[in-house]
Amino acid sequence: MASFAVIARFGLALLAVAGAASMGKEGCSTDSEENSMLAVKTHTHKDFDGYFASLKQEMLNHVNPACAAFAANVCPAISGPCAETAATCQAIIPNGAAACGPVKECTDMLPGFVKVCTKFLPNVFSENSCLLQLKQSC
Repeated sequence: MASFAVIARFGLALLAVAGAASMGKEGCSTDSEENSMLAVKTHTHKDFDGYFASLKQEMLNHVNPACAAFAANVCPAISGPCAETAATCQAIIPNGAAACGPVKECTDMLPGFVKVCTKFLPNVFSENSCLLQLKQSC
């Protein structure tokens, strides 16, 4: 149980690093995704990028077509480089539903992503964050 607490604190520390960055690109008030990735790379496993590339491939090739479609279409549509607000987290539902199309299994997953997004406000809900949540959901 103590190891779970340590892992949870480490995860929250990573999210805190993601939120603490400087002025940025793409109209964001911060450039937290790029800077946080740089910070994380210097403090964690060398193959951080390789892990997320592998995770993305795993989810794109998932046996459940709804999960594969979510990884391909929804994660890019609902994530981005800017720090989130309550409004941008809530926008996951309409933006994700548009990317899901008529696939009910896909739209049924969206509330879980809103919950994760709002839990860690005002941090970035990146495509990597989306893929991690998707792996837990699928």
